[in-house]
Amino acid sequence: MSVLEQAKALAEAIKTSNEYQTYKALKTELYKDDELVGSLSLFEAKQANLQRMQMLGEDLNEDEFNDAQELYKELNSKEEVKKFFEAEYELNKMMAEVSKILGDAMNF
Repeated sequence: MSVLEQAKALAEAIKTSNEYQTYKALKTELYKDDELVGSLSLFEAKQANLQRMQMLGEDLNEDEFNDAQELYKELNSKEEVKKFFEAEYELNKMMAEVSKILGDAMNF
């Protein structure tokens, strides 16, 4: 089996994993609520901006950090969003483990 065929098989295994299936189902359900989608998008934008600032070595904007933290608390207080965040975390953890395995095999 070629490397590309194995990569496709890995992608299929990930798509059929419990982590991905749970994430996908919760995301589909959550994204039926336009208000939640807007709040999630706003939170993700704030989070991305803070990460960008941190990566560039810029001083973090305390107001923006506090706004993102408050929005996260508000979103996480909703059971469906909390479950989604947990599923997203588990999927990201699995993907990081896959990446680590590949990196270790290649001595990266």
